[in-house]
Amino acid sequence: MIVKEKNSDVIVYPYYCKVIIDGEPPKEEAVGYVYKDIEWHIFGHPEVTKKEHWVDANSRTGIFWTAPVNTQFIAENFDDFFDINIRNVSFRELKVEAQLLDYEFTWMNETHMNMTLTFFEPYMLGLLVKKSDRLYIKMKYDILDTTGRFENDHKRLEGMFKKEDLDCELCRNRDQQLTTTVHKADCEKDAREKDDGDDATGRRLQEATFDPHANRKKIFGYTRIDLQFDFRNELMAYWRQLAIQTYWYLLGVIVLQFAMLALRQVGFLPLWTLIEYMQLCAFIPLYNFKMIPYLYDAFKPFLVSHLVLTNEAFILKELEDDYFEDTYRYFWLNTAKLGQALAMMVALFALTIAVNIVIGVVYCATPNKKGRCGQTLGGILS
Repeated sequence: MIVKEKNSDVIVYPYYCKVIIDGEPPKEEAVGYVYKDIEWHIFGHPEVTKKEHWVDANSRTGIFWTAPVNTQFIAENFDDFFDINIRNVSFRELKVEAQLLDYEFTWMNETHMNMTLTFFEPYMLGLLVKKSDRLYIKMKYDILDTTGRFENDHKRLEGMFKKEDLDCELCRNRDQQLTTTVHKADCEKDAREKDDGDDATGRRLQEATFDPHANRKKIFGYTRIDLQFDFRNELMAYWRQLAIQTYWYLLGVIVLQFAMLALRQVGFLPLWTLIEYMQLCAFIPLYNFKMIPYLYDAFKPFLVSHLVLTNEAFILKELEDDYFEDTYRYFWLNTAKLGQALAMMVALFALTIAVNIVIGVVYCATPNKKGRCGQTLGGILS
């Protein structure tokens, strides 16, 4: 209660009052309403910290609803329901959010909405191990009132509800009505804080910092953003094409050097040295740190020295999604590729043994070992 000086517009005297009403609050059944509350969560809600709920390497995430809704309507009016923000590791110091270029819904049913995001410079996200970049999806706080219903200016958003969830009479029970709400518990907290008349809250109501939407602003979800391998980005696509060309170049260099050294008969030490250094370079992305995503493609051609010759495995296909750890996943070096490389090494070793046995048998069967044929075979065996 505020007492104002009659002849002054400045001098006022606030008095804090408390009104006590006897009785019990009416029960929902007595009023005749049955409430159905619907909530949404992002894949990777703060209560869930498992890695499979992060924004994955292909920029995919999504949201799910606790009850069936009209997801097609929500997708078409997504910007009226939600805001999407990206907070990178520098947000705390710079207070600048990373840029989201676009989003696209790829699959939906009545409760799940899968979406693919398009980040600005996606290769700069998810680089640190102990700090994380995060994706925030926030519900617009001004579209809901303190009962969890849509404000009058946003009534059209009730199109998200299924027809059977809109305000209607229940089957064969005309003294009750069904009312569907969104995050009713969070919205009602704002109502209780606004209507509470004790001294502490009364003083807060006089402060300019009081926010009547404080709890509705907390209707959001966030999740960690993993290292991004988005090849829709021009820079990522360029390095991928460069890696493919470099792969064929290195493969050609190895074959050409082998042929030249074999013809000149000067030994294969330069070739073995080259392959050894290439093998060491191929190990660099497997160390326990993260690189900028397009650099993984820069190192990938060196895998040819480990006989990883194809981008897809032709054996052990059931292990294509199995990785020893994250560094192998970032390098796209799954268990199937490693198994195929091991099989090729065993096959190459067996071929070498078989060729030496055949040449040895032919050499033993040669009648004139001092002739040109015998000396050639003897030189190969030596």
